[in-house]
Amino acid sequence: VYIAAASLCAALVGEGLMYWLTYRTSDFRRLREQIERNSKKIEKLKEKEISNDKDKKSKHLARSEEHMKVFVRDISMVKAKSLMVVGLTTIVVLNVLSSFFYGKPVARLPFEPPALLQMLTHRGLEGNPRDCAYIFIFVMSTMFFRQNLQKLLGVGLPRGAQAYTMNPMVPQ
Repeated sequence: VYIAAASLCAALVGEGLMYWLTYRTSDFRRLREQIERNSKKIEKLKEKEISNDKDKKSKHLARSEEHMKVFVRDISMVKAKSLMVVGLTTIVVLNVLSSFFYGKPVARLPFEPPALLQMLTHRGLEGNPRDCAYIFIFVMSTMFFRQNLQKLLGVGLPRGAQAYTMNPMVPQ
């Protein structure tokens, strides 16, 4: 519970910093509006192509997709500095948690994780491989809280723009 609460606090502070440093800026808002407009435009063009049943992409659609890639790249650059600050904040919280929970199992998994995942779930622990370290709970809950906070605040990338990111972790 303490780890999840610390994760929620870290996510709130992180999103607060992102808002203060990025989301409220005119550059971010302008780029987000451009992405939303271009996303709708691409959807309409794709629907038009499906109804026309063409195999070749139209030049207009290709140009719009290129614009979308540029907009997504630009918005990533705007967010980059803020993400470094948020990353440092998360590292500080992780170090504080480490002083309390390092070497102590905080949960027990109902299965034995694969070797690659066990490096994270069992980090700093000895004994039963089903024991779970604080870092695994922190990472998983931070991912959950940040994603949901971004959706709640409406600051994530629009659905149509996610396909144009370079990040392999963003669902296509």
